[in-house]
Amino acid sequence: MSSRSRKTTILVTASTFPRWADDLVPRFVEDQLRFIQAQHPEIDIHVLVPHHAGASKQERASGLNIYRFSYFWPLRWQKLVYPAILPNIKQKNWLILQIPFLLLFEFLATWRLVRILKPDFLYAHWFVPQGITAGLVSMLTGIPCAFTSHSSDVQIMNKIPWIGTHISRFFIRRMYAITVVSRRPLEKLKAFFNKVEWSIIEQKTAVIPMGVDIDQIRKRNQDAPVLKTQFGLSNHMVIFFIGRLAEKKGVTYLLRAFAQLKSDHPTITLIIAGDG
Repeated sequence: MSSRSRKTTILVTASTFPRWADDLVPRFVEDQLRFIQAQHPEIDIHVLVPHHAGASKQERASGLNIYRFSYFWPLRWQKLVYPAILPNIKQKNWLILQIPFLLLFEFLATWRLVRILKPDFLYAHWFVPQGITAGLVSMLTGIPCAFTSHSSDVQIMNKIPWIGTHISRFFIRRMYAITVVSRRPLEKLKAFFNKVEWSIIEQKTAVIPMGVDIDQIRKRNQDAPVLKTQFGLSNHMVIFFIGRLAEKKGVTYLLRAFAQLKSDHPTITLIIAGDG
């Protein structure tokens, strides 16, 4: 194959990714990559994510090449990552002991895939841990690395005295590009640098919210009248929230706004679905 016909290869690392077809773990990373792949068939996307007991170690799904690395043994004890790292640690404090193993084996798995795939770019979802492990591989290989911050990852580094700031500054400076999903993580990143330093880093940083699969929503909206009738809400305007019940999701603001709307529009109904 000539160099002209070779596809651009991207290795993506993430820690939130569906483990199997009907998994309830959020699919926003998969959706993003699936749409990139569909719109840019000249790009070959490979995804590296932590393994979970019962999941395939390697598969091709939604046009993506997916690899899962083990980070703790026996496999049934891999409890750190899914459905989300921070909530898992809050529920079971001992899981914090698995973090060094996750970092080590993610780095080794990334290094191994880079040697096999020889990607043109590394793209990490979340600064911690993926941005750090991919950043190390980038420094060792010279492959450009970018990361997307989803807020909580940078917030963690802000809370670690001294070393959190130094690690963040070290890797952020060396990133090829940075995206954040909102202004909030942008401000967290900005806090690590003085004005002169940030003026340079800002040039390679962009606020790009994670997209939504509108087609899927439209398909489900076709069932809305049936569902409203089923639950006795035929004459109601329904506001539906689905997501993890965490403070950063802003459910508190939704409840306050709904209380104001309800007084003027008594037929409005709010449905909240999620855990947390």
